[in-house]
Amino acid sequence: MSNILLIDEHPETKNLLMKCLETAGFDVISTENGLVRVQLAHEKFSTTIESTKLKTTESIFPSIPRLPEVFEFIELNYHKNIKLKEVARAVGYSSAYLTDLVRKLTGKTVNNWIIERRLVAASTLLLETN
Repeated sequence: MSNILLIDEHPETKNLLMKCLETAGFDVISTENGLVRVQLAHEKFSTTIESTKLKTTESIFPSIPRLPEVFEFIELNYHKNIKLKEVARAVGYSSAYLTDLVRKLTGKTVNNWIIERRLVAASTLLLETN
């Protein structure tokens, strides 16, 4: 959902804006105090799915102060053929040190985290696509 601030509230201007928004594929949710709330027509149906994806994505990685860059790199690149060496290089650690650190702090290896993220993506695709 997005908000548009309408400074010129002449009825003609407002009507023209509404027609343009509808032509562009937006649904007008509400208009009050010069604020027009809109969302893309297809977002009506995907908002719940997207929220679920975000919650799922956020919840698979633990919040550990020393590892946010590791999990961020995995999140951004899990769909590629990434290896431990690439993750370590991206966060400035050696592969051996990163393996030990991640295993000590999470109980899993970097490769386990990559696989787990891919499994979450795969299960989401299985649930939401034909």
